[in-house]
Amino acid sequence: MGITIDRDLKAIQDLRKEYHVRATDIRGYKDPLLSEEGLAAERSKRLKELRAEGKSLLERIQHSVNIDRDYLKSQAEKAMPEPEGSTADTWVRVQMLLNAGRDLGVIIRQTTDIRTLQAIREWGPTYLESKRAVTFADGLNGTPPADPTPLLNSVGRRWAELTGKEAELADYFNSLGGFAKFDVLAKDTVEIFEGRGHNPMEVQIEAQLAYQHASSDLSEAEPAN
Repeated sequence: MGITIDRDLKAIQDLRKEYHVRATDIRGYKDPLLSEEGLAAERSKRLKELRAEGKSLLERIQHSVNIDRDYLKSQAEKAMPEPEGSTADTWVRVQMLLNAGRDLGVIIRQTTDIRTLQAIREWGPTYLESKRAVTFADGLNGTPPADPTPLLNSVGRRWAELTGKEAELADYFNSLGGFAKFDVLAKDTVEIFEGRGHNPMEVQIEAQLAYQHASSDLSEAEPAN
């Protein structure tokens, strides 16, 4: 289907820029026929109207993103079906390799067995969590949970290579970063329209970091063992 998030990312960036320009003009609006109180009221009215217009446009963009995201997710789920029966025995073999010092990302990249990928997809997040628990053995509360994103991305990309389903999965994995970036910008844009302050540079950095993280796989992450 060739869906990309680029169109909607451009739309929300354009919306943010246009709002900033128009809001700046409104705040500088002058009318010699109005008193200070009247001028303040007029500026407030115009700014409220601008925010309402912006919210409506953002809802349309968000709706488009949601449709694409749901479609791509459903296609990916069809291309990577759940296993038939338990994968516990297969995971035991993976654990033997891990215990021998093999890196989980290397195991994923070198396997030619879909069953192994299914087992890693099912048990890998728990494995990462157990390694995180060992790493933070001081027992402090508030330890962040292990993030399975790089692992799941690695599994999905290898799955596509082994099954020849790149067409079904490429759009999904190539769009993950864009969706994450959009979510950061959309959240901040809502706050702008609600009159809350924001730092544009910090938001752009946060959005780019979200993009990089959502796109990452184990080839870019620290070894899991």
